[in-house]
Amino acid sequence: MKNQTRRRIYFWGALWNLGFALSGLALPGFTMWLISGSADSITGVLPRTFFAFFWVAVGLFGIGYYLVSRDPDRNEAVIWTGCAGKVIIFLTFGYLFLCKQITIFGFLAGLGDFIWTFFFLAARTGKK
Repeated sequence: MKNQTRRRIYFWGALWNLGFALSGLALPGFTMWLISGSADSITGVLPRTFFAFFWVAVGLFGIGYYLVSRDPDRNEAVIWTGCAGKVIIFLTFGYLFLCKQITIFGFLAGLGDFIWTFFFLAARTGKK
């Protein structure tokens, strides 16, 4: 795989994360409604704080993927950490969906993260 293609994969992965982080931070009620079907689940200081911290973490992963896109060969630890995070999100959202705690949109967002894992690993193993 060409280095330019590898860089683009990580760049688009960064945009994926940053887009979700922006929506979660700028429109928390709407984002929670999309994920869980109710904006009421983030009422109160503690739930709102943890919700905001989650989206900040998603944004930080996006920044990490952007840094990886600049030079994938020098950032393998970020790639592995990102893949682990994406698998954890998928498993968590999958479990929550099976327990009827989140909507199909929330599950599909977690599935999208899982799919990015395959792109990241393919780009990692495709280095020259």
